[in-house]
Amino acid sequence: MVLHLFSSLDFGTESTVPIGDINKPFGVLGVYSTVKRDFTAGDTYFLDSAAFLLSEIIERFNAEEKLRVHHQELERLVEKRTLEYAEANEKLAQEVTDRRKIEKTLRNNLRFLETLLNTMINPVFYKDMNSCYRGCNESFATLIWGLPKDRIIGNTIKDLHYRYLKNLSITVMSWMWR
Repeated sequence: MVLHLFSSLDFGTESTVPIGDINKPFGVLGVYSTVKRDFTAGDTYFLDSAAFLLSEIIERFNAEEKLRVHHQELERLVEKRTLEYAEANEKLAQEVTDRRKIEKTLRNNLRFLETLLNTMINPVFYKDMNSCYRGCNESFATLIWGLPKDRIIGNTIKDLHYRYLKNLSITVMSWMWR
């Protein structure tokens, strides 16, 4: 499409074509001659081809610019997320370290209390809300029940009576009747 934009000026001959879409052009490409002459269809075709090539270059440049901007934004997001994950990882590692220290302290305290409990001469035990033995010392287990600790812990008095004392009574009675 040939446009005559500068025909009011004193050029001998001109030929112009839009660069890009006619409804939204990037600009206008024109050729001018100070001498009056007719541009041939080949000249116009060449001018249209050059304008088309320019529009393709401009569109590609714009697309590459958009791509570069998006790429930079993506890189910033990746960097931000990586930093967040690294910070979270460091925090998690610190929490694991702190928990291990706490666990070690608790194990040491438990070991100390068990040693203290077992070295006491007096029989000592403790139960839960359901009257179930949760712990005792060796004195309680051997002097009171005559059993190892692991047979007492987790049982109630009724459980122990039915499991162990009943057998003990039968054994004692059978020994007495001999």
